[in-house]
Amino acid sequence: MKTAYAIHPALKNAKGEYIPIIVKEGQTGYYLTDWAWGKDLDEAEKIARAKNRAMGISDALTQRLILASMRESL
Repeated sequence: MKTAYAIHPALKNAKGEYIPIIVKEGQTGYYLTDWAWGKDLDEAEKIARAKNRAMGISDALTQRLILASMRESL
């Protein structure tokens, strides 16, 4: 099962830091982490991309996983 990190622009902690989420292949929705990747959206997204690439997950695959996570189960 492939997984990817992503940043949802509306998900921040009490300090205003972005909370990364995890999307999983074949599953709708996402999983919150208890991490904080700073207050700068671009920087948080760079961290997510770097972690995904380190796992062999391309930007295109990340986008597909995010879109698939938004579908309702049939």
